[in-house]
Amino acid sequence: AAGDPDPRVRVAAIDGLGAMKDDDGVPLLAKALGDRDESVRAAAASALAKIGKGDLRGFAQHALNDEAVAVRVAGADLLGAAGDTTALAELAKDADPIVALEAVIVWNRVAARKGIAGRAAAAGPQPGVLAEQRALASPRWETRAGGLNMLAQVVGDGSEALALARPLAKDPDVRVRLAAAR
Repeated sequence: AAGDPDPRVRVAAIDGLGAMKDDDGVPLLAKALGDRDESVRAAAASALAKIGKGDLRGFAQHALNDEAVAVRVAGADLLGAAGDTTALAELAKDADPIVALEAVIVWNRVAARKGIAGRAAAAGPQPGVLAEQRALASPRWETRAGGLNMLAQVVGDGSEALALARPLAKDPDVRVRLAAAR
């Protein structure tokens, strides 16, 4: 299935390897990071993060250098699998707000897993709220709606989240207003 001409079949095969956490699939997944189809590359990076074996930082670097946002987002998951909070904090400053937000979300998950969330919150990716604000101000409706969907994960669901989301309840794009209503 890995050599199938249809990328949907390749993605399904890759998803299966990731779900099984099959160490033997790491070389095939590493090769798939270079696939011509971005959905295959993103699936490969996600599967490698799920498996958590091999050169995770090297795989992450490969994914983070990709032009496709979905692949770069999966690169943040690879950094999380490697436990690299320093690289995630840097990635939280990424020019693309969706990538930056994913870095913040993954940093929070890794920090909680390591038991450093409370005492190291100040050392965490302070750009989290800034990344959220950039996403909500984006000219792209997809980024604004995605930013709203990630808002609770980044800043919680309290008054700060409401203050950030309130202006988008009147967004000109109905898809963003729908995301704001949730």
